[in-house]
Amino acid sequence: MYVARDEMGTLFLYDKKPVRVKRSLPESQFDWGDYWASNDCIELDEHLFPELTWEQEPIEVELIKKS
Repeated sequence: MYVARDEMGTLFLYDKKPVRVKRSLPESQFDWGDYWASNDCIELDEHLFPELTWEQEPIEVELIKKS
């Protein structure tokens, strides 16, 4: 699993390493900005991983179930 922050500061958990996508739309169209692309992800609390920024590569994490 991987954690990455998008250009807007939103933090996501991905099942596979995402790929950075840079969008370039004409000024007349709304642009969501650059983002990470992957099939499956969930949004995380943005306060987690405060050291992680958009400029950095996704970091690999391990999810551990405690009994």
